[in-house]
Amino acid sequence: MTTQELQLAVATRDFTNVPDTIPWETVRQLLMEQATDKNSSTFREGVTARVMGYEQSPDKLGYDVVGHAVEIKPQNIYPDRGGRLSGSGQFTDFTFERHEKYLRDGVTMGVSGFVDGELVFVLRFPYRLLAQRVLHQLNNKITRDGNRYCRSASFSFCHYEHSNEIMVDYVAPELPKFEKFIQKRLFKMLHSCYN
Repeated sequence: MTTQELQLAVATRDFTNVPDTIPWETVRQLLMEQATDKNSSTFREGVTARVMGYEQSPDKLGYDVVGHAVEIKPQNIYPDRGGRLSGSGQFTDFTFERHEKYLRDGVTMGVSGFVDGELVFVLRFPYRLLAQRVLHQLNNKITRDGNRYCRSASFSFCHYEHSNEIMVDYVAPELPKFEKFIQKRLFKMLHSCYN
């Protein structure tokens, strides 16, 4: 069993294919990956990439998967801290040039939601659905305010929910137990794909 397969089993809480004994090298490698992770979302990005059928890129610069123009935005909430999954994400240090490159490259978005590290959903859609939202923020932060880049360009489900180009790659088998942790319109859409 690879570390990626073990990560997916943990995130989906599906241990049916996990052997009773896991080789020490797999456990050691997984622990080392987590112990040396400078970016806390790396685990969730890897799980999302795997569910989407991709291999996570080891590089922090460039796109998030190997060989494809895919940006992954995982959201994790903790029940004891409040908040709801909203199909949201953000782009840091974004520029007009990067926005244009995403459009030229036909970037695919992978947006996922986790509750306390447990995978609840994975959505896939074209970046161009966010173009108007991102462009508005770029205009405000760069053109109007005179900055070199937009520190944080954010989006949520409301910015792409009306598209028929959203693909649902994963919905947790026990989706109803997560209802109180998911924004209502997003839950309604996920529930329509449930089972």
